[in-house]
Amino acid sequence: MLASKAVSKISPIHFRLNHSNSRTGTVIEANLIGGLNLATVEAGHTILETSSASATTLMLEGGIFAGLKQDDLTFGGGLTLPLDGYKGSFSWYYYGYIIDYDVTITKNITLFLIFRSSL
Repeated sequence: MLASKAVSKISPIHFRLNHSNSRTGTVIEANLIGGLNLATVEAGHTILETSSASATTLMLEGGIFAGLKQDDLTFGGGLTLPLDGYKGSFSWYYYGYIIDYDVTITKNITLFLIFRSSL
């Protein structure tokens, strides 16, 4: 079991669509993030040095939010569906043994509630 795993990425493209109906007080927002990610996956353990692997991966992540809006106050919920993942292969030499470790990091669907107001 690794003690640490980290992913850093760069996502170049982001689209957002926002629709609100002032008569009914509803708001619907859609987000789409896509592009090629330059991802770096790092893995480490307390007895092993941190190792990293880099790759360019295709990333697509969509989301939708629906809620009620009144003046500067918004309350609602949404979900995000990511369609990207990261893989890395790591090797360490430890007291005469070679330790190989393959890691796959995938994202899950995220459900969220939002309470938003302006300050």
